[in-house]
Amino acid sequence: MSDEEWVRNLDIPAMALPGLRDLRIQFVALLVFDLKLGPVAYINEISRGSSYIKKLKSHQTLSEVYAGVANSPQYALSTLEEDIAVFRYQPKGMTDIKTVFFISCIPNSELEPIRKLGRKALFNAKGKPEEIGKELYACLREESEKKFKRIHDKTEITILDNNQPIDPLELIHIKGLLILDIESKLADIRNLPIAMDGNEIEPEIILEYVDNQIRSIVTGSVTSMIYQNIPFLASKVRGSEIYMLFSIHDSSFVMMRKISKWLIPFVEILGKEWKQASQQEILAGLTLFDQAEQRNTPKEYLMTYCQMLIRSDRIKPSKGMEEPGDIEPPMYINQNIWEKLDTLDGSESLTKISENWELDLIDTVTLFEWARVRNLVVFLSS
Repeated sequence: MSDEEWVRNLDIPAMALPGLRDLRIQFVALLVFDLKLGPVAYINEISRGSSYIKKLKSHQTLSEVYAGVANSPQYALSTLEEDIAVFRYQPKGMTDIKTVFFISCIPNSELEPIRKLGRKALFNAKGKPEEIGKELYACLREESEKKFKRIHDKTEITILDNNQPIDPLELIHIKGLLILDIESKLADIRNLPIAMDGNEIEPEIILEYVDNQIRSIVTGSVTSMIYQNIPFLASKVRGSEIYMLFSIHDSSFVMMRKISKWLIPFVEILGKEWKQASQQEILAGLTLFDQAEQRNTPKEYLMTYCQMLIRSDRIKPSKGMEEPGDIEPPMYINQNIWEKLDTLDGSESLTKISENWELDLIDTVTLFEWARVRNLVVFLSS
């Protein structure tokens, strides 16, 4: 007998597929125990990239997977290519038989919405393969409607500071940034220009636009949008209702993919700090990522430098245990600046030191992190 006897298509309504892709799901599979055939796999491969799915498509390994997972306490599996949430349903009156449901997603996806979706859909479908697709769609639609209602039931969004820049940001890839926090009902337009590409950006109107598009913006991914013919990239901060929109210069597919690689980690860092950060601190962190390639900034230091830049008004370096005279200074620092490390007393912030020493702020952060690792300075905070 061929593998087709044990591997069948799992029907999912076409309208559910965009929602599943937004959750970064690669495949869903339902393993049902047939008294005649043994375990049968109903599979819908939503996007390619899973290696685990091969085990479900072969009868030889399918039996092994079912035997290993059906009665296991394990609720998650992980490989280099994916994270897999595992759910089980025991049909009424079948004490020794369980239905197993898999949802595979791209690594580092937000798993809690996937767990909630899988549990509810499997329970409502009672483990039946002909019902599970419908229930997935019903759960997605219900969650989407709930979210939409929750957003629109909230009071009017308060703009943190009306002081918008007049011109687009002078960066390589980014022209402007809008932050919208649904939970705290705040919006940040301090780095959103008054006008871009000849179009006036009215905060209330663009916020209404974002509000209407919010269901398409997901964690750990970047969504492209067009507002008044201006291209934007949007993403959501993990575990929150904070959304960020970045206006970009070049909307070509190649450039958007390039920007997306650094945009997501920047969003996660900024999501924790933006309420305490000044306009200049946020701009400095954005500039770091925006210019990283041109500055040859090592990738392994980007996150650390960005966290320092976003807190540069509050980090105050003080003299450490080591003496500058005992260590060879880096080639890019002159002797005058190097000797100043010995005078630090924790009274000035990184931003103030950058101004007084006439150093670029990113170069200042680079120097002080280098010095901190070597115990030349310690960081105090205000």
